[in-house]
Amino acid sequence: MNHYLDAVGKALTGIPEDDKADLLAIHEEKFLDEDMDDEEKLVEKYGKPKTFARQLKMRYFVYQDEAPQDSATPPETDAEGYHYTPQRHRVATLVGVILLGIAASPVLLPTASILIFFILFLFGLLLFALLLLYFGDLALIGLGGIAIVAGFAVIGQSVPTTLLFVGTGLALGALGVFLAPWLIQLTRWLVGLFVKLIKKIARRVLRRQGIEKGEIV
Repeated sequence: MNHYLDAVGKALTGIPEDDKADLLAIHEEKFLDEDMDDEEKLVEKYGKPKTFARQLKMRYFVYQDEAPQDSATPPETDAEGYHYTPQRHRVATLVGVILLGIAASPVLLPTASILIFFILFLFGLLLFALLLLYFGDLALIGLGGIAIVAGFAVIGQSVPTTLLFVGTGLALGALGVFLAPWLIQLTRWLVGLFVKLIKKIARRVLRRQGIEKGEIV
């Protein structure tokens, strides 16, 4: 068992040493309670050390990302005794850790590929939608600028046409600038919704693996 836990600890990269020690201590006690002192039994139930470490890392990152960010707040401790040093992770980092954790779940091998594809599809769809929205907003501002330039280009030929072009350009530019803050808020909302969804998927996987307590929902 000690050799197994040592190998798990080496694979738990990106986790503070104190929290890593807590994780290993909790699972050492858990393995003893389950009479899992034999490494073959551990591998049979939890997979190879690197595989198990990926699942623990997924659990840790999911909960760590939700811990209070106030520097005066001590590390979070959940009902199972896990400690989490507060830290917000980039969405791409969180997605990567969760994907590796799901891929390392032998219980879910038949469906792991479907879950991974689903998460990657949603991530790609989110990026595409956001790029489309921001491109559209920049296009409005750009078209507004072009219309203003075009208006001044014909000022010697037709003043009404100049006023029409300049007015249209100003309206388009103002609309683009007006929409920018709303796009930022929409981006935060969509990213937050996506993160909540992948965290829910991660918890479901962990519960099926028996790494997290609670009913499968």
